[in-house]
Amino acid sequence: MLSLPPIQKEIVRRLALAASLRYSELQPEDVDGNLHTYHLKALAAAGLVKKDGTVYSLTVAGRQYVGTMSTATSEPRSQPKIITMLAVSNAAGRYLFFRWNRHPFLGKVSLPYGKMHLGESVFKAAVRELEEKTGIVLPSAALEYRGTAFIRAEEEGVLLNHMEAHVFSGVWDGEIEPESALGECFWGSLGDISVDERCPGLAEVLGLVAGGEMFFEEI
Repeated sequence: MLSLPPIQKEIVRRLALAASLRYSELQPEDVDGNLHTYHLKALAAAGLVKKDGTVYSLTVAGRQYVGTMSTATSEPRSQPKIITMLAVSNAAGRYLFFRWNRHPFLGKVSLPYGKMHLGESVFKAAVRELEEKTGIVLPSAALEYRGTAFIRAEEEGVLLNHMEAHVFSGVWDGEIEPESALGECFWGSLGDISVDERCPGLAEVLGLVAGGEMFFEEI
């Protein structure tokens, strides 16, 4: 995430609260004109600020940046990840699990999931993640949207992950690609996976999917 010097953060903060401002209205207190001009030019070069006559305003990229920024502190703000999660079962009633080979869940097991890409629909993201993690190619029509789970993972009082999971289910009895760059997938049942091995929310999401109805859950 783009990190700006304090003077530039203050300029962007002021522009975030107005359609446009004059040079003098943007100048932070105790900042001389030359330094102020330097930082305005730097923001323009970064594509965040534009000048129109005698006034300045945020560009589209500038408005996008402001959308990730805390108005109170002008600092980039960490936000929950939006993911798609796949509960895929086979004719034997076993689920497809994914064992991670990277942190924050190194060695632990979840349902296959991954972050949505900017501008992507949830169905398109689900199809893409399923193929990337397992090699399974299913059309979106073969996936059923089941609901949303907000999953928080903490360890020793530290928040490791916070995810908004859009959960889909599907059925597959063909081949899978067991290994990917991020881990390996395998068929199994929840009872095969010890409690210590399970990623946060695994048992709860599977329980909700088995319930057969749409759900909303905070885990």
